Amino acid sequence: MVETTLDKEFLIKLIQNNTSWSESLLRGLKEESLQEIYEYIETGVVIGKAKLTMNDQRYQVVFRIPKQIATEMNVSYGDWFGIKLNIDTQEVAFDKHGKKLLKLGKGNKLLLPSTLMSKNLLRPKDDVLVRVDGDRIIIKSFTNYQ
Repeated sequence: MVETTLDKEFLIKLIQNNTSWSESLLRGLKEESLQEIYEYIETGVVIGKAKLTMNDQRYQVVFRIPKQIATEMNVSYGDWFGIKLNIDTQEVAFDKHGKKLLKLGKGNKLLLPSTLMSKNLLRPKDDVLVRVDGDRIIIKSFTNYQ
């Protein structure tokens, strides 16, 4: 964990050096949020960025697991995930060994339940931070970091 608080500009440069995220995305985040993301990088947590999309035929939100996360978790087509919502931290966790609720589709895509939208945890077309926590994939909307 980082003991000191770093300057916002310095944090943006450090995060950009470790990810391929745009400077404009990082500038829109609060300093505390940048500090949190940098702590993930410092402690070796695998992180990524994804964009939620809409499945127009079923009116469902689709989450595509980034390749680096899928590789780290060793997940592929047909794997099942449990899902847990944390309203306090505004996070959604997909548990590889949880209750089999969501099946990983082609292209590492998960069709998300509409309850996530009704609880305002995620919105269609949101950008989300994706991180690996043991056997779980945790996502949090960048909207909650602003």
